[in-house]
Amino acid sequence: MPATIAAAVAKFATAKIIAAVGIKSLAAAKVIYATAYAATYVGVTLGASYVANSLLTDTPDADNAQGSIKQPIPPRIEAYGEGKLPGQFMLWEAKGNHAYDVMAFHHGRAEAIDEVWSHDHVLTLLPTGWVQGSDEYGGGDNDLIHIEKRLGLATETAYSAIVAALGATGVWTNDHRGDGIASIGVDYRHAKQENLLKDYPNGDPSWSAVGRWKRIWDPRFDSYSASRNTAVQIMDLLTSPDGFAQDYEATVEPVLAHWIGEMNICDEAIAQKAGGTAPRYESFVYRALSDDPVEALKKLLAACDGRLTQDEDGCYRLWVGKYRPPTVFLTEDDIHGYDVAGDASTEDVVNELVPSFKSRAHGWNMVETDPWRDSDDAFMRGSVETSPFEQEGVTNNSQVRRLAKREMSRLLAPVRGRLDGKLSAARAMGQRWIGVDLPELGFDNAVIEIEEGGQTSLQGMTVAIPFVLADTNADAWNAATEEGDGPQVGDRIVREALAMPTIDTVVVFTDSTGGSEGVRLRITASGPGRDDLNWSARWRVVGSSSWVEGSYVDIDPGTPVLLETGFVASDELEVEVAYTTGGGGMSDWSLPRLVNATVEPVYVVPPPSDLTVSTPSPGLLRIGYRDPALPVAYCIVRTNTTNTLTGATAEAHAPPAGTYTPRTFDLSRPSGAYYVWVTAYDADDTPSVHLGPAGPTPVA
Repeated sequence: MPATIAAAVAKFATAKIIAAVGIKSLAAAKVIYATAYAATYVGVTLGASYVANSLLTDTPDADNAQGSIKQPIPPRIEAYGEGKLPGQFMLWEAKGNHAYDVMAFHHGRAEAIDEVWSHDHVLTLLPTGWVQGSDEYGGGDNDLIHIEKRLGLATETAYSAIVAALGATGVWTNDHRGDGIASIGVDYRHAKQENLLKDYPNGDPSWSAVGRWKRIWDPRFDSYSASRNTAVQIMDLLTSPDGFAQDYEATVEPVLAHWIGEMNICDEAIAQKAGGTAPRYESFVYRALSDDPVEALKKLLAACDGRLTQDEDGCYRLWVGKYRPPTVFLTEDDIHGYDVAGDASTEDVVNELVPSFKSRAHGWNMVETDPWRDSDDAFMRGSVETSPFEQEGVTNNSQVRRLAKREMSRLLAPVRGRLDGKLSAARAMGQRWIGVDLPELGFDNAVIEIEEGGQTSLQGMTVAIPFVLADTNADAWNAATEEGDGPQVGDRIVREALAMPTIDTVVVFTDSTGGSEGVRLRITASGPGRDDLNWSARWRVVGSSSWVEGSYVDIDPGTPVLLETGFVASDELEVEVAYTTGGGGMSDWSLPRLVNATVEPVYVVPPPSDLTVSTPSPGLLRIGYRDPALPVAYCIVRTNTTNTLTGATAEAHAPPAGTYTPRTFDLSRPSGAYYVWVTAYDADDTPSVHLGPAGPTPVA
């Protein structure tokens, strides 16, 4: 059996090692950068002494992830998810006009190395392993750089080309396998001295790689993969021997169903402005194993707006950032004191966050995106108070903007403070949201969100619960209006100037949909007379910091626009509308309209739905629709050869058989093309809005 590389340390301990940072080109004299260093590195990863391990350096920062790292003893890197890692030199050797590099990327088995980079360029690897020549490397030649990959199997395969070149000298042999290390082996050359700048215009290659890194266990599927799910990553860090080394069976398994619920929330599909969806929370975080794992945990928790709590049984519970109604309630019997304040003090207030994240489109660099501003608070205070919002574990613009919205809802929460509870309140310490009924504070079944820093004192028999008033609408999301344009890639397109829309009327009505009953809004609004507008409306309870937004279809084309929202809170509301154009421009939100949604709602006849028109045979129109919610007395179908209700032929149909019952009717019509509308009426002959037109549908 081949000896481990660690066994070679003594043999090469006297090898000359010099710093290579100052070497500028392949023409410079290269040395064995780390024959002993390479052996020490691999030996450490295979379980060398604690003394050797204690010499390892800290995690490279994001800027250093763009290329190779040259240092005597590099860090052992472990990474969660998919992203870009810097290369760590295990070998850096020159021989004639050839050079040989072996780069370590990841401690432990990786799932895949998908891209190899040099400087800030992705290299195109041919099936043979040769790099395709480009303006960045090799000009038009495809035989200058050869790369092989290793994923870090328990027993790896040595790089044969490097062994063939250096094995006879003992510098790099078949014993130098790199067991358990994801790496690349590179052999490269320049043909002539005068071609050096053509072959390598950026100087010596500086290696980095994009991959899917640590394979971790997902209990939902009982399988291992390089999961990007933030909750799965946090569970691994918590229980891994290289992380916090918590006893899985004692601290996680008893509440595994809870963890699985959080994992499923992380995987929920969130609509993207450009189309498609992305998971609610995914992350890419890497660290040196010599680092305190707390820093990696902070990045992962930030990426999902998470809270890691410990309940009264000593079990860990992760709560990712998505509001859930509380299951624990405290009353005045549980609380003996409190320290409560209103919104943040003037000197502490923040009403604009400037998010930054690790963007794939920008070479995995940290970049800033559109600021998240509470314009209403800025207007009220007469100033914009800005703070950075860095998310090193986030790689998606939508995700960092959603996180900024959640953070802003806490920063501008109207009530915050601390509850001092009796020991009976300790049952709340494993939770994130709890219900509180404290009439003397005006908390009538209010929901609060527990902040970090809660403590239980058995000696003092007290529980301290820091909190903010929960914003139950913090997760409402409208990608079209809230995702923003994202960080600039190339020149920013100058958007057309768009007029602010206005709200004409807002009518409150009750409705029953899908077995649920609630209050909805019917909004009429005015904007430009264009046919490429898509409309959105948003509402919030007066005094709340978060809006609930939605995109809606104009149900009565023409002027004014007619929008019907989904269910809204039965409370005092602010309502605004905006529109986007087909070219991607977005108007300002309209001035707010105050609406009392707690008053006796105005009854509105619900319209039919699912209108279809076909021609089963010559001279016939087959019309289908679904009856609206009861009570509805009858429906009228109208047809016309022009797109207007004026002069349309009307036919009434019997009362519907039941709520949402599908109906089909055949109407005889002369040859031509027909538009069709359907309208519902109540017992007082009050009509609904017209459903349609559908068509034109040709009749032979």
